[in-house]
Amino acid sequence: MAMVPERERAPLEMQPVPRGPLPDEALPSLVRFAERLTPELFRDWSGEDDEHSWRHKTASAQKAALEPLAAVATKADNLPERRRARGRAVRVIQLSAAVLLLGLAAPAGSILNHPASLAPKTAAMVFSGSLPPQSPLAEWPTAPVPPAPDSLHWWTLREAFDRIGFDLDSVASGSARVPRVMLVNLPPDLDGIDDLDARKDLFLRAFLPVVLTVNEGILEDRAHLLALRSKIGSGTTLSGGEVQWLLALADIYDQPDLDLEALLKKVDAIPPSLALAQAIEESGWGTSRIARVQNALFGQFGEDPLGDWDYRAFKSLSAAVQAYARNLNTHRAYREFRLARSRMRDHGVALDTAALATTLFRYSERGPLYVKNLRWIIRDNDLRAFDSAHLDDGSQTVVIASNDDARDFELPRP
Repeated sequence: MAMVPERERAPLEMQPVPRGPLPDEALPSLVRFAERLTPELFRDWSGEDDEHSWRHKTASAQKAALEPLAAVATKADNLPERRRARGRAVRVIQLSAAVLLLGLAAPAGSILNHPASLAPKTAAMVFSGSLPPQSPLAEWPTAPVPPAPDSLHWWTLREAFDRIGFDLDSVASGSARVPRVMLVNLPPDLDGIDDLDARKDLFLRAFLPVVLTVNEGILEDRAHLLALRSKIGSGTTLSGGEVQWLLALADIYDQPDLDLEALLKKVDAIPPSLALAQAIEESGWGTSRIARVQNALFGQFGEDPLGDWDYRAFKSLSAAVQAYARNLNTHRAYREFRLARSRMRDHGVALDTAALATTLFRYSERGPLYVKNLRWIIRDNDLRAFDSAHLDDGSQTVVIASNDDARDFELPRP
């Protein structure tokens, strides 16, 4: 993640205020500031929001910052895991330390003025502009980034879906198909929907077409692969173009020996209910910062140009789903998933998402607990109803990247 160039930063301005210990009334804003940056530190915290509990909560951030260090030590025999844990430890400690330092060093009565809605109305506004160069927080926004005037707003997207009659109940019952609409990004203000059911509904309507479109491409490749296997089995010689296509597909799916049976276990769709459940679990129904800013809905890690491990960023939701599907279809950690899916195919039965979810215990450090949560998400939200969903028959796909796209959005014609 690149640092913001110094010339693009606003100067740091500070009013002359007497320095002293941070008063209790300023703590809520600082802790909420930390919660926006690293919500995982406070996910399990509960208590009354008085001045004593705010101080306890701030101290909890310092204690939680030390936990990733233990993860680094316990994964000493696994280099990728150790790098990932180390990167997470560094980021959490930087963020927590910065918040604690603000609490120790800030002028009396002072508080960050962004976002203003989190600040006590009686506190003096001291800091303005952005953080100074080389700050450990420079590449992490202090709050959800407000959408640009021409970006996609959640209410515009909802109106567009309603206008074309995209209804999840109709899709789940099989009485309607899913429109061919591809969002480049989720609405950056998705977390602004107060009603949880309405937020879930919009997330599913936004993300389901993307998952189905990616699966459609995979299944087209699978059908072509089956046809070529049948052609080889009949003794027919493949053309040069068909051989090149097979070699390219084998390269994409990391199957260098061109074993068609092994390749068929990899070239297969991901059940929509499973993809939706993992996106929900990893992104908090599309409201996490990395989901909104980086299109990182599946918590995938990768190495940045400096060799450090961080969440991967994607140019579009489609690219994120494609990378997720390739991960499950090729990585050795998910071999059990592919074998279980292949056995279901061989027996001619529908893919059992609950059973497939149990094979993904290596996807998260939480292991069985992660699997249990996935299965709960699938069951509680009746996601398996979308496993039989189909895109509409039209070949045209509408791409929505802004409010203007959503306002002009009409149902594609066959």
